[in-house]
Amino acid sequence: MRERWWWCGWRPEGRQALELLLERWRRRLTARREQRRRGGELVGGCEAFLAGRLAEQVQARAAHVPVWAWTNRLAHGAEQDLSSERAAQLGPSATAVDEWWKARSYLAAHVLDLAATYGRSPRSRPSARKRRGGG
Repeated sequence: MRERWWWCGWRPEGRQALELLLERWRRRLTARREQRRRGGELVGGCEAFLAGRLAEQVQARAAHVPVWAWTNRLAHGAEQDLSSERAAQLGPSATAVDEWWKARSYLAAHVLDLAATYGRSPRSRPSARKRRGGG
């Protein structure tokens, strides 16, 4: 992007030119650092979402946790995560966050019970090839 001075025909010389060039480089460097930081936040958020840890990540930033984020662990968490969630013993609720922890703990226990009753582990499932009649 050309600077404003370029359009009016004025061209800096000597020290002025060097200062303008350094300022432009500083702005570009700052913009690149900000872009990397934001990219890192985006990747971290995606990883947390896919691992079922989104509510915890949002809460750690002291931000408001959306309602749907509390169910993220139920949809994307590993069986071990759900088991530890079920095992968590929560006392009396002091805040709305505590209520969400309790609700998620209850639902995790329910999901695990349903999986034990009706589900099969992925290793015991027949492969798609065998179900279709293939070798």
